[in-house]
Amino acid sequence: MLLALLFGQIALGGLVAGSRAGFVYNTWPLMDGALMPGAETLFVRPAFWENFVDNAALVQFNHRLGAYLLLALALWHMVSMRRVAPESGGAKRATAISGLVIAQSALGIVTLLLVVPLWAGLAHQALGFMVLAMGVVHVTRTEGAARG
Repeated sequence: MLLALLFGQIALGGLVAGSRAGFVYNTWPLMDGALMPGAETLFVRPAFWENFVDNAALVQFNHRLGAYLLLALALWHMVSMRRVAPESGGAKRATAISGLVIAQSALGIVTLLLVVPLWAGLAHQALGFMVLAMGVVHVTRTEGAARG
C-alpha cells in the first residue's frame, strides 16, 4: 500500500510540474485562504475529468492531499513495524522512510513558499526518487524476509 501511494504521489507531482501548478497558491497550509478551495476554483473546466490534469488548483490540491496521506501512512507503518519487532531491519527501514517522507514534505512546502526556484524543484524531485527507492528496497526486503 505504501509503495502504491508513493507511485501515485510521484504521478501527482508530475502533474504539478507539468501544469506549473507550483507557481500558484504559494501559501501553506491554506490555499486561496482556505484549507480546501471552493468547487468554483477546483472544477472550472467544462469536462469534469479535465480538472484533474489541467486545472492548477485541483492538481496542486490533490498533490497536497496525497502528501498528507503518504505522511500519515508512513508514520503509521513505522509505528506498526516498531511495535512488532523494534530492532528488525524492517522497523529501521520504515523509520528511514518516515524520515525521508517528513523531509520531502518540508522540502515541498519550502519549494511552494519560495515559488519554485529551480534548485528547490530539482531537490524535491530528487528526494522523491530517494523516497521511492527506499520504498522499493523496503518492500522487496520485507517480502523476502516473510517468505524465507
